[in-house]
Amino acid sequence: MAPEQNPWPMGWLIWRYRLSTRYRSLTVDEAWALDATREGADFAGLCAGLCEWVDEEQVAARALEMVGRWIGDGVVTEIAAGG
Repeated sequence: MAPEQNPWPMGWLIWRYRLSTRYRSLTVDEAWALDATREGADFAGLCAGLCEWVDEEQVAARALEMVGRWIGDGVVTEIAAGG
């Protein structure tokens, strides 16, 4: 498959899972969400920020979809409870 050129920069996620290096491209909202969670955003903050790209009625489902994929892919290995 030939490489495709995008008119805008694309975010990439690169991580180790067990003994394998994995990678995939990110949508703009997911790239933002990963950055926000790395900086300490909680679920409410994640949802509030995602409203820039996702309708308010769909934002919680989109956030859960992303978090679920991060857990399933082995990107997130633990979640700390706020307090």
